[in-house]
Amino acid sequence: MLVLVLLIKIFKSVQFTFSENDKKIVGIGGRIFFPNDIQGCLKKKDEIVKELSEMFGNEVTIQEVSKAHRADKSGKSKITSIYFIFMNDDAVKVNCYDWDKNMEYKDALVLNIDASEYRNFLSNEAY
Repeated sequence: MLVLVLLIKIFKSVQFTFSENDKKIVGIGGRIFFPNDIQGCLKKKDEIVKELSEMFGNEVTIQEVSKAHRADKSGKSKITSIYFIFMNDDAVKVNCYDWDKNMEYKDALVLNIDASEYRNFLSNEAY
């Protein structure tokens, strides 16, 4: 619940994702745009990660991932992510999207709270 409060406090918009079958909430996300300011995005990501780390303590496994975004065939657009993974495989992730100037997107910080079933769908079925 505290993460949802953080999400609403910081982000201008919040998105809810519902399961197709039983219509329960499986994901919540928020986004802040940082047009051409990836350093600002990374700074805000670090602030949020610090707060979440204090909040979750030893209740999570933390993974850091940096990779090229698959939507950019040139490989120039990057995602930098921190995953807080709970024992039941639910996760909170904080991502900075650094889009190449030739892409139509704006750099952005995205925070997602995802149930394990939604994470499984995204990893194995969605793409």
